[in-house]
Amino acid sequence: MYNILCAGCSFTKCDWLPKGNTFGGYSYSDFLPEKAYNIGVPGAGITKHLIESFVRENKDIELTHFIYQVPSPARQPIDLNDNDMSSFNLQHTPGTPAIRVARALPRPDLMLKRLTRAADDQADPRRGELESKDIKVLIKEMRRNSRRSKKSNPNNVWNILTKLDFMKSKSIMKIFNDHQKYLDKALHNVDINVKFIRERYPSVKMIFFRYETTNAALLYEFCMGFYKTMLTDYCKENNITYIYEENFNTTWFKRNSLTTDSVHPNKAGAELIADKIKEHI
Repeated sequence: MYNILCAGCSFTKCDWLPKGNTFGGYSYSDFLPEKAYNIGVPGAGITKHLIESFVRENKDIELTHFIYQVPSPARQPIDLNDNDMSSFNLQHTPGTPAIRVARALPRPDLMLKRLTRAADDQADPRRGELESKDIKVLIKEMRRNSRRSKKSNPNNVWNILTKLDFMKSKSIMKIFNDHQKYLDKALHNVDINVKFIRERYPSVKMIFFRYETTNAALLYEFCMGFYKTMLTDYCKENNITYIYEENFNTTWFKRNSLTTDSVHPNKAGAELIADKIKEHI
């Protein structure tokens, strides 16, 4: 029996639907064998809190596999001394715990069920009447959560590197002067996750893979060495399977019609990633 924990960012779990965007609903975890638990969060950086929360809340589950779609090393605070978990996420303002933001994001599948159930209640008098204002409340909730989720974290390296006017940022020189320090910090956080998982599940099989954002030149330049060299070496030293496919990136997936929004994998893209992972399970 496989119990597979999948962690990462929106490339792992992308059912979040911000206003004006239609991506979402497809994950490689849906195509893995037996039982897969998906704790990916849009905008997530390399942190421990989501993994730690899963382990704490599911003590009866013995994991057999840990699949880590390693988030971008650029998703971390500009201040190298800032280790607040909330500062590693892209979509929230500092001071708001990331776990609270993650839970506040709208879940389209659950909201749809609630709206469908409300409509059924209205259509079937045996279920009792449900006033239309209740449906409006649900829609209002979705819109409120959507507006909240659009707030970006101004003190995150990623958000500086992906701005068109990045040269106006006072932080740009610091980011590249301390480039290696940021990458070292990201790898240190990866190591924290690895040690935590192995301490709790000594026989777990770990599989890392890279799905990289390559359609933003400055961001790609910042992250390239991390995925290609640093993670490769780390995984070799720590007996971790590392899937580094040249075509596992946003540019190739978009060119081959494997994305929903030019970035996130569509169903075919998610299946392609899952097929490669299954070769190593």
